[in-house]
Amino acid sequence: MDISRRYRKRKEKRLIRIVLFALVIALFVTALLTIISWVPFIRIKKVNVYGYSNVSVIENVAMETLKGRKWIIFPRNNFFIYDKNELQNILKNKEFGIADVKTDFPQTLSITFRTDIPVFLWCAENGMCYYINSAGLIFAQAPAFNASPLPLLTIQRAAAEKTIVGDNFLFSKSAEFLNELVQLLKKSQIEAKNIELLGKATDAVAPLFVSEAKLFMEGDWFLFVSASSTPNYIAMDTALLLEEKIKDNKTRLEYIDLRFPNKAFYKIK
Repeated sequence: MDISRRYRKRKEKRLIRIVLFALVIALFVTALLTIISWVPFIRIKKVNVYGYSNVSVIENVAMETLKGRKWIIFPRNNFFIYDKNELQNILKNKEFGIADVKTDFPQTLSITFRTDIPVFLWCAENGMCYYINSAGLIFAQAPAFNASPLPLLTIQRAAAEKTIVGDNFLFSKSAEFLNELVQLLKKSQIEAKNIELLGKATDAVAPLFVSEAKLFMEGDWFLFVSASSTPNYIAMDTALLLEEKIKDNKTRLEYIDLRFPNKAFYKIK
């Protein structure tokens, strides 16, 4: 019994020594890393902004993320531990835009805003308007135009009011369908002003899937289309109807409906 008890005590002492040694090493490493982390040479001090008009605003937002400490003891602006995703999310949530944030050794933060080609506009009920690209992504805020330079997307109810810059307003296939259709119609001098999203788009939150759409055209008539068809067929059929069936009644045209397979309907006022 005595031998066994002495053996256990010896083992416990050895374990305590190991734990204490590991603790000392951990404290030493932590202290060393803390000292190194505060070295001025590896602390971010400069912010470069690309692709945004009001540079000073973005610089101020970025500088705020460099202040203070991280994990109590480390400076937040340390090159190796700076949280780039935090700044990206702040810029997105404040709706400045979609930015790529990079750290350039040893003291520079580079913020590059995404440049994209807008193909649609969308305005929320709160009055904020946004540019949407050909993939259905809201990539930047837009001014409230008196006359929209791009087709304005509308929905029958506020299904996407919580969307912000960086969110997908439309599924990519829906956006590609609408954009291709608008461009093909434009080649035939048929201009779409607004596009009302119909069908399943009204029953979902963003990103929206478009099964049907109503295009409001220059000349005060509208075109009903189904996403089950192809933009090429829709554009060709529309142009054919206008040239061969409607002809001189274009100014009195109320609508064309191409939602049904192998059928076309139109109404003259």
